[in-house]
Parts: sequence; structure tokens; C-alpha cells
Amino acid sequence: MRYLDEISPSARAQFVAQGQSAIAGGAAAEAFRALGVEPLPALGPEDTFDKVAGAIGQIIRPTDETAGRVAAVVTLFGEDEAPHVLRLCQDLFEEIETLAMARLRRIIGRISDHRATAADLAWLLAEAETLTDEMVLMANPFDGDQDGAVELRRQVVRARKPWTCHWTRRPIAVGERHLAITETYEGRMLTTRHSLLSVYLDVAGEDPAAAIELAPAEHRRAA
Repeated sequence: MRYLDEISPSARAQFVAQGQSAIAGGAAAEAFRALGVEPLPALGPEDTFDKVAGAIGQIIRPTDETAGRVAAVVTLFGEDEAPHVLRLCQDLFEEIETLAMARLRRIIGRISDHRATAADLAWLLAEAETLTDEMVLMANPFDGDQDGAVELRRQVVRARKPWTCHWTRRPIAVGERHLAITETYEGRMLTTRHSLLSVYLDVAGEDPAAAIELAPAEHRRAA
């Protein structure tokens, strides 16, 4: 059973029709874009619904900020069904978040034991890409580690040239979004770069040390 099966037949029929319209370049494409989704024929309505449900589920209460997304829900599912879809997606969002956090804890455990797999890293990287700039700015990678350091600036930027993540030592490619922190420490001004993966382990995983465990052994010893 897919999540799309949990909405009413009429809401499902309208959603499928609007998805087909959007794929063909119709006006419904704007409603999908308001929810951060570009419908593709290869995805199918079930996978497309899974994607929009996440954005809908974050609408805790309608506000001026969420008005565009609420209007998109009405367009995609119909005015009568929109409140029911909104409540369902809020439940789904909480359910998915709970499952994601449980998986994240398991992966962090494997990282700590140096047993993390390529699939673990692929999942982490995909989740890290969903971080908003506001969430990235919440990272505190040096919490308690640098007495006397004075932070001057932190920014979410896109790399103009290749960099290396301060903790994971993984490359930050040109164009890759990341956190740049500039501070003075022991009389020097320095800027450190933190990949979305490193930030995700800090902000979502609440375990910034896990990022260090992803680095080569020699760097872990130095840290």
C-alpha cells in the first residue's frame, strides 16, 4: 500500500490528472513547483505524491508564508479534499521523520564503529541536501572545542573553487552548497568549510563528532 492509496478516490483522480497536465506543460506545473516538485513521467503518481507529501506535511498551520503551498494543495486535490489531504500529510511527515531519525541513529552507530557502508553514505548525502539554509546556519561544529575563538561571520555559500570539508575531509565540489565560518583564533583569522554532510550529522544527528569519524584515520588522530 502506497501513501497515495490513503487519500480518497476523487482526490487521487484529480492529483493524477493534474500531474499529467503538469508533465504536458499545463498550468498545474506551478502548483507542483510551489511544493518544490517537478513531476516527471518516469516517477509515476505514487512517487510524485510521496515527494509533495513532505512539503505539504510541513504546513502546520496556514500562514501568509505558506499561502502558496496551501493554494497548491487545493489545485492538486480539490477544495473539498484539501483539508483531508493536509491532515494526512502532516501525519505522514511525522511518521517519515520518526523513521528517518531512527535510521540516522543506526547509521551514526555504524560510523562510530567504522562500519558505515556506501548505502549509508548515499542516504546521508541525500538527506543532507534537504537542509534549508536556515538549518545549515544552526550548525555548531566547534562547540566547546575552541576556547578564545571569536566568530566573525557564518554564511551558506556555493563553492567557487574546490574545497575540503573541515571535519570529514571529503571534497566540496565547485558549486556545492556548504557552510563557511570565519573566526579569529589564537591571533589568526581563518575560514573553515563544512559540507552539508558534516552539517547534517551536527544539526539532525546532534553528533558533530560523527563527521570526524568519516575522515581518514590520520586526520582522526590529529583531531
